[in-house]
Amino acid sequence: DFAYMHYREILRNFTQTKYHEKALFAKGEYFFYIPDYPQAKMALETYLQEYADRNPRGKIFALAYLYKIAEIQNNQEELKRLADEIVSFKQLSLVFKDHKELKFISPFQRQSNADFYIDKVEFFIEDELFIKITY
Repeated sequence: DFAYMHYREILRNFTQTKYHEKALFAKGEYFFYIPDYPQAKMALETYLQEYADRNPRGKIFALAYLYKIAEIQNNQEELKRLADEIVSFKQLSLVFKDHKELKFISPFQRQSNADFYIDKVEFFIEDELFIKITY
């Protein structure tokens, strides 16, 4: 909770700094794990609006959290939309390979991996399967 308070302070008072991006992702991650899914979704969608073009790695993991929220809420339309967006990212990353792994350390120091294959994407957080999308 102290880490979240630190990030919240950055979001309130330091919106134009290099730390704002990390703080916004942290806010979404924090609310996901407490769990307050509406707040997590709002923070992660804001993160995508503000930083998706600048940080593709952060984008793909924000999309994974949003996918998991849609799965928990049984929102089939949102699952389809997010799966399509994740798969389109995969297609760009597999131009010359049959497998691609992306690693990401969240602001709360959670080790995350995204494994892109020809027929599926698997996301792991702390070495546990988080989501799997097949196509």
